[in-house]
Amino acid sequence: MSDLEIKCFIDGHQIYYDQLKAIEYERSKHVLHEMKSLGGNVENHGQALSDFDIDALSMQEALKVNIQARSQYSASEMQELYKEPLKISDDMWKKDNYGFHFGKDKMQESHVDMEVHGIDPKLLTSATESSEDLEEQSAKFLYAMNPEHFCIQKTENGPVGMETFGMYGEPSAMIVNVDNNLKTQIEPDPTYPIKSSGFPVLANDGTPA
Repeated sequence: MSDLEIKCFIDGHQIYYDQLKAIEYERSKHVLHEMKSLGGNVENHGQALSDFDIDALSMQEALKVNIQARSQYSASEMQELYKEPLKISDDMWKKDNYGFHFGKDKMQESHVDMEVHGIDPKLLTSATESSEDLEEQSAKFLYAMNPEHFCIQKTENGPVGMETFGMYGEPSAMIVNVDNNLKTQIEPDPTYPIKSSGFPVLANDGTPA
């Protein structure tokens, strides 16, 4: 992993690896502060952390404590802990997307171009294709990959994922409907080995998001 190299461009602007790590650091602490305010258990080496303690964590410690804090809750327990923030998020999506018709109205387009060396791309697909329990996958893979991924679980309506989108507002619980035959307004890069398309809906009532 010492040979890992990442080049990242978001809408044509280059974002450097050190910047990504700095953002991860701040978002890790943000999650810990919010979990603590909601009554969640935030500890390091068995000791409960104050807000001052959280701000004093190093970059490595913040991510480690963040992963530990999220891993201690099941998907149902996490959604119960975040019940009020999830309601705020649901109301935000309903307001922002009111009157929007997928496939008819123009989407707000954004492009992320990444070039990664030093990791096998099969690792990315193996996590989603594994027969392992989805909640266990979260603890082993997704928690470390995204400091604001809270849970994923199978339901009769499809997989429900809970995370913060674009560091905007509160976490959202959504069902991700994967449909690789879906016609979109954006043409995918034909050279990229992993292609997926679909549309998310709010987990509580199916409102398109």
